[in-house]
Amino acid sequence: MTLLGALSLEGLTASLTSEGRTATDVFLTYGQEILCPGLRPGQVVMLDPLPPHTADDVGEAIEAVGARLESRPPDAPDCSPIEACGSTVKAAIRAQAARTYAA
Repeated sequence: MTLLGALSLEGLTASLTSEGRTATDVFLTYGQEILCPGLRPGQVVMLDPLPPHTADDVGEAIEAVGARLESRPPDAPDCSPIEACGSTVKAAIRAQAARTYAA
């Protein structure tokens, strides 16, 4: 399961979980339907340099709402506060000991 989300000064927003890893079409739908509607002009969106994140359509959707797109350096995952946020969410899920999607 993959957790997608945006971290702003207000906290975690625009969250989505999907089964398996995130393909370009899943990330594009997330960007267009969940992330972009909550963006304001002038905000900066930083993305990991993963293929689904770097698709042209993703950048166009973000820039169409007046936000600016930046790519996080590939060798700096520890500099991303959303990594720590994701770890906290995953730890909470693991603590529930759920071993199936239904649980």
